[in-house]
Amino acid sequence: MCSRVGSIVLDLVVEAIVENMAIKVPFYEDLGKIVKPSAIFASNTSSLPITQMALASRRPDRFGKKKYLTLIFDALFATQ
Repeated sequence: MCSRVGSIVLDLVVEAIVENMAIKVPFYEDLGKIVKPSAIFASNTSSLPITQMALASRRPDRFGKKKYLTLIFDALFATQ
């Protein structure tokens, strides 16, 4: 899916693609290979469990649902 070779320097990746595990899992497999290991991944899924996506990313300890991050985003950007 991802055609870039090398490493992408991002601290946070928020995914909002179609609600289809057959698309999300390969996306995270590919993304996990090119984004720096310390990056945090967040899925915008509202209906799918994140366990499979987190494992595909190879960083289940740095993976969450966006809905849990909404308050953090609001707090960060409300002061800007």
